[in-house]
Amino acid sequence: MNYSLTRRQLIVPEVGAVFIVKRRNSRRISIRVTPRHVQVSIPYRVNFGEGERFLFKNLDWVKSRYNELKYKFNFYDQQIINTLFGNIHINISAQGNQKNRCIREPGKIIFYFVGDIADTGFQLLIRRRVLQELRKEALKYLQERTDDLSRRYGLVYHGLRVSSALTRWGSCSARNAISLNYRLVLLPAELCDYVILHELAHTVHKNHSKAYWAFLATMVPDYEVRRRRLKQYRFSDMV
Repeated sequence: MNYSLTRRQLIVPEVGAVFIVKRRNSRRISIRVTPRHVQVSIPYRVNFGEGERFLFKNLDWVKSRYNELKYKFNFYDQQIINTLFGNIHINISAQGNQKNRCIREPGKIIFYFVGDIADTGFQLLIRRRVLQELRKEALKYLQERTDDLSRRYGLVYHGLRVSSALTRWGSCSARNAISLNYRLVLLPAELCDYVILHELAHTVHKNHSKAYWAFLATMVPDYEVRRRRLKQYRFSDMV
Protein backbone atom coordinates (compact mmCIF):
# COMPACT_ATOMS: atom_id res chain seq x y z
CA MET A 1 0.00 0.00 0.00
CA ASN A 2 1.25 3.52 -0.84
CA TYR A 3 0.83 6.28 1.74
CA SER A 4 0.25 10.06 1.63
CA LEU A 5 -1.80 12.51 3.66
CA THR A 6 -4.76 12.56 1.25
CA ARG A 7 -4.38 9.44 -0.88
CA ARG A 8 -3.87 5.70 -0.41
CA GLN A 9 -3.35 3.03 -3.04
CA LEU A 10 -3.86 -0.68 -2.60
CA ILE A 11 -3.95 -3.62 -4.99
CA VAL A 12 -7.05 -5.79 -4.92
CA PRO A 13 -7.08 -9.20 -6.69
CA GLU A 14 -9.33 -9.27 -9.81
CA VAL A 15 -9.58 -5.47 -9.73
CA GLY A 16 -6.05 -4.07 -9.59
CA ALA A 17 -5.25 -0.57 -8.36
CA VAL A 18 -7.71 0.99 -5.92
CA PHE A 19 -7.22 4.59 -4.78
CA ILE A 20 -8.73 5.91 -1.55
CA VAL A 21 -8.81 9.70 -1.81
CA LYS A 22 -9.75 12.32 0.78
CA ARG A 23 -11.82 15.17 -0.69
CA ARG A 24 -12.84 18.34 1.11
CA ASN A 25 -16.11 18.58 -0.85
CA SER A 26 -17.15 14.95 -0.20
CA ARG A 27 -19.99 14.53 2.28
CA ARG A 28 -20.17 10.75 2.14
CA ILE A 29 -18.08 7.77 1.04
CA SER A 30 -18.54 6.82 -2.60
CA ILE A 31 -16.96 4.44 -5.11
CA ARG A 32 -16.19 5.16 -8.77
CA VAL A 33 -15.26 2.28 -11.05
CA THR A 34 -13.51 2.75 -14.42
CA PRO A 35 -11.76 0.30 -16.78
CA ARG A 36 -8.42 1.60 -15.46
CA HIS A 37 -8.89 1.75 -11.70
CA VAL A 38 -11.29 2.04 -8.79
CA GLN A 39 -11.48 5.19 -6.66
CA VAL A 40 -13.01 5.46 -3.21
CA SER A 41 -13.73 9.08 -2.26
CA ILE A 42 -14.06 9.87 1.44
CA PRO A 43 -14.78 13.08 3.38
CA TYR A 44 -11.60 14.83 4.48
CA ARG A 45 -12.05 14.06 8.18
CA VAL A 46 -12.86 10.37 7.64
CA ASN A 47 -9.93 7.99 8.16
CA PHE A 48 -8.65 5.73 5.41
CA GLY A 49 -9.65 2.62 7.34
CA GLU A 50 -13.32 3.49 6.96
CA GLY A 51 -12.85 3.95 3.23
CA GLU A 52 -11.14 0.58 2.98
CA ARG A 53 -13.88 -1.14 4.98
CA PHE A 54 -16.51 0.45 2.72
CA LEU A 55 -14.62 -0.85 -0.32
CA PHE A 56 -14.48 -4.44 0.91
CA LYS A 57 -18.10 -4.31 2.07
CA ASN A 58 -19.05 -3.53 -1.57
CA LEU A 59 -16.34 -5.62 -3.21
CA ASP A 60 -18.69 -8.00 -5.02
CA TRP A 61 -20.39 -5.04 -6.70
CA VAL A 62 -17.02 -3.44 -7.49
CA LYS A 63 -15.75 -6.63 -9.16
CA SER A 64 -18.97 -7.03 -11.13
CA ARG A 65 -18.90 -3.40 -12.28
CA TYR A 66 -15.19 -3.57 -13.13
CA ASN A 67 -15.65 -6.69 -15.27
CA GLU A 68 -18.57 -5.02 -17.01
CA LEU A 69 -16.54 -1.90 -17.84
CA LYS A 70 -13.04 -3.14 -18.55
CA TYR A 71 -11.99 -3.16 -22.18
CA LYS A 72 -12.68 -6.38 -24.04
CA PHE A 73 -11.92 -5.05 -27.51
CA ASN A 74 -8.89 -6.59 -29.23
CA PHE A 75 -7.21 -5.67 -32.50
CA TYR A 76 -6.20 -8.31 -35.03
CA ASP A 77 -4.74 -8.55 -38.52
CA GLN A 78 -7.01 -7.75 -41.46
CA GLN A 79 -9.55 -6.19 -39.10
CA ILE A 80 -12.08 -3.70 -40.47
CA ILE A 81 -13.78 -1.31 -38.06
CA ASN A 82 -16.90 0.28 -39.53
CA THR A 83 -17.61 3.89 -38.64
CA LEU A 84 -20.04 6.55 -39.81
CA PHE A 85 -17.23 8.43 -41.59
CA GLY A 86 -15.71 5.38 -43.33
CA ASN A 87 -13.76 2.25 -42.49
CA ILE A 88 -10.64 1.75 -40.38
CA HIS A 89 -8.40 -1.06 -41.64
CA ILE A 90 -5.91 -2.73 -39.29
CA ASN A 91 -2.93 -4.64 -40.69
CA ILE A 92 -0.56 -6.35 -38.25
CA SER A 93 2.70 -8.18 -39.02
CA ALA A 94 4.47 -10.27 -36.40
CA GLN A 95 7.85 -9.09 -37.64
CA GLY A 96 9.39 -6.88 -40.29
CA ASN A 97 11.49 -3.78 -40.89
CA GLN A 98 8.66 -1.41 -41.69
CA LYS A 99 7.58 1.24 -39.18
CA ASN A 100 4.09 1.59 -37.79
CA ARG A 101 2.24 3.94 -40.10
CA CYS A 102 -1.12 5.34 -41.08
CA ILE A 103 -2.36 5.97 -44.62
CA ARG A 104 -5.47 7.97 -45.43
CA GLU A 105 -7.58 7.25 -48.48
CA PRO A 106 -11.07 8.49 -49.40
CA GLY A 107 -13.52 6.80 -47.02
CA LYS A 108 -10.88 4.81 -45.15
CA ILE A 109 -7.93 4.98 -42.78
CA ILE A 110 -5.36 2.19 -43.09
CA PHE A 111 -2.99 1.30 -40.26
CA TYR A 112 0.11 -0.87 -40.48
CA PHE A 113 1.64 -2.21 -37.26
CA VAL A 114 4.50 -4.58 -36.46
CA GLY A 115 4.47 -6.48 -33.17
CA ASP A 116 3.12 -9.33 -31.08
CA ILE A 117 -0.66 -9.27 -31.31
CA ALA A 118 -0.97 -11.17 -28.00
CA ASP A 119 1.06 -8.59 -26.08
CA THR A 120 -1.07 -6.30 -23.91
CA GLY A 121 1.35 -3.39 -24.34
CA PHE A 122 1.19 -3.75 -28.12
CA GLN A 123 -2.62 -3.79 -28.03
CA LEU A 124 -2.53 -0.54 -26.01
CA LEU A 125 -0.12 1.01 -28.51
CA ILE A 126 -2.49 0.20 -31.37
CA ARG A 127 -5.44 1.55 -29.43
CA ARG A 128 -3.72 4.85 -28.67
CA ARG A 129 -2.74 5.35 -32.31
CA VAL A 130 -6.16 4.38 -33.66
CA LEU A 131 -7.92 6.60 -31.13
CA GLN A 132 -5.88 9.63 -32.22
CA GLU A 133 -7.31 9.39 -35.72
CA LEU A 134 -10.73 8.14 -34.62
CA ARG A 135 -11.29 11.14 -32.33
CA LYS A 136 -10.24 13.60 -35.06
CA GLU A 137 -12.71 12.14 -37.53
CA ALA A 138 -15.42 11.75 -34.90
CA LEU A 139 -15.22 15.47 -34.09
CA LYS A 140 -15.62 16.38 -37.77
CA TYR A 141 -18.56 14.03 -38.27
CA LEU A 142 -20.36 14.87 -35.03
CA GLN A 143 -19.88 18.61 -35.50
CA GLU A 144 -21.37 18.49 -38.98
CA ARG A 145 -24.24 16.25 -37.92
CA THR A 146 -25.06 18.36 -34.86
CA ASP A 147 -25.05 21.50 -37.00
CA ASP A 148 -27.38 19.86 -39.52
CA LEU A 149 -29.86 18.67 -36.90
CA SER A 150 -29.80 21.91 -34.91
CA ARG A 151 -30.60 23.91 -38.05
CA ARG A 152 -33.35 21.48 -39.06
CA TYR A 153 -35.18 21.83 -35.73
CA GLY A 154 -34.25 25.42 -34.93
CA LEU A 155 -32.25 24.57 -31.79
CA VAL A 156 -29.27 26.63 -30.68
CA TYR A 157 -26.27 25.20 -28.87
CA HIS A 158 -22.99 26.82 -27.85
CA GLY A 159 -20.01 24.68 -28.70
CA LEU A 160 -19.35 20.97 -29.08
CA ARG A 161 -16.57 18.77 -27.79
CA VAL A 162 -15.83 15.08 -28.19
CA SER A 163 -15.39 13.12 -24.98
CA SER A 164 -14.06 9.71 -23.97
CA ALA A 165 -16.61 9.32 -21.18
CA LEU A 166 -16.96 5.80 -19.85
CA THR A 167 -20.57 5.91 -18.69
CA ARG A 168 -22.50 8.34 -20.90
CA TRP A 169 -23.06 9.01 -24.58
CA GLY A 170 -23.48 12.75 -24.27
CA SER A 171 -24.36 15.72 -22.11
CA CYS A 172 -25.63 19.30 -22.39
CA SER A 173 -24.46 21.97 -19.96
CA ALA A 174 -26.48 24.78 -18.41
CA ARG A 175 -24.97 27.05 -21.07
CA ASN A 176 -26.05 24.68 -23.86
CA ALA A 177 -22.55 23.41 -24.58
CA ILE A 178 -22.79 19.85 -25.87
CA SER A 179 -20.40 16.96 -25.25
CA LEU A 180 -20.64 13.81 -27.37
CA ASN A 181 -18.85 10.51 -26.93
CA TYR A 182 -16.49 9.67 -29.80
CA ARG A 183 -17.93 6.13 -29.82
CA LEU A 184 -21.14 7.49 -31.35
CA VAL A 185 -19.50 7.15 -34.78
CA LEU A 186 -19.30 3.39 -34.15
CA LEU A 187 -23.09 3.14 -33.82
CA PRO A 188 -25.77 2.90 -36.51
CA ALA A 189 -26.56 6.38 -37.85
CA GLU A 190 -30.08 6.47 -36.40
CA LEU A 191 -28.75 5.83 -32.88
CA CYS A 192 -26.08 8.48 -33.25
CA ASP A 193 -28.75 10.96 -34.37
CA TYR A 194 -30.92 9.97 -31.41
CA VAL A 195 -28.17 10.87 -28.93
CA ILE A 196 -27.46 14.17 -30.67
CA LEU A 197 -31.15 15.10 -30.65
CA HIS A 198 -31.45 13.91 -27.06
CA GLU A 199 -28.81 16.45 -26.07
CA LEU A 200 -30.15 19.19 -28.34
CA ALA A 201 -33.54 18.77 -26.68
CA HIS A 202 -31.85 19.74 -23.41
CA THR A 203 -31.25 23.21 -24.82
CA VAL A 204 -35.01 23.66 -24.31
CA HIS A 205 -35.73 21.38 -21.32
CA LYS A 206 -32.92 20.90 -18.80
CA ASN A 207 -34.33 17.81 -17.13
CA HIS A 208 -36.08 14.60 -18.12
CA SER A 209 -39.58 15.81 -17.34
CA LYS A 210 -42.69 14.73 -19.23
CA ALA A 211 -42.39 17.96 -21.20
CA TYR A 212 -38.86 16.99 -22.22
CA TRP A 213 -39.86 13.55 -23.54
CA ALA A 214 -42.87 15.03 -25.33
CA PHE A 215 -40.59 17.57 -27.00
CA LEU A 216 -38.08 14.90 -27.99
CA ALA A 217 -40.90 12.84 -29.49
CA THR A 218 -41.68 15.65 -31.94
CA MET A 219 -38.21 15.10 -33.42
CA VAL A 220 -37.75 11.37 -32.75
CA PRO A 221 -41.18 9.70 -32.64
CA ASP A 222 -39.60 6.28 -32.02
CA TYR A 223 -37.19 7.50 -29.35
CA GLU A 224 -38.24 4.71 -26.96
CA VAL A 225 -37.21 2.07 -29.49
CA ARG A 226 -33.89 3.79 -30.16
CA ARG A 227 -33.27 4.23 -26.47
CA ARG A 228 -33.73 0.48 -25.87
CA ARG A 229 -31.42 -0.34 -28.78
CA LEU A 230 -28.75 2.00 -27.45
CA LYS A 231 -28.68 0.11 -24.13
CA GLN A 232 -27.48 -2.98 -26.00
CA TYR A 233 -24.11 -1.35 -26.68
CA ARG A 234 -21.33 -1.53 -24.08
CA PHE A 235 -18.36 0.82 -24.10
CA SER A 236 -16.12 -2.08 -23.05
CA ASP A 237 -16.84 -3.87 -26.36
CA MET A 238 -15.93 -0.82 -28.47
CA VAL A 239 -12.64 0.75 -29.52
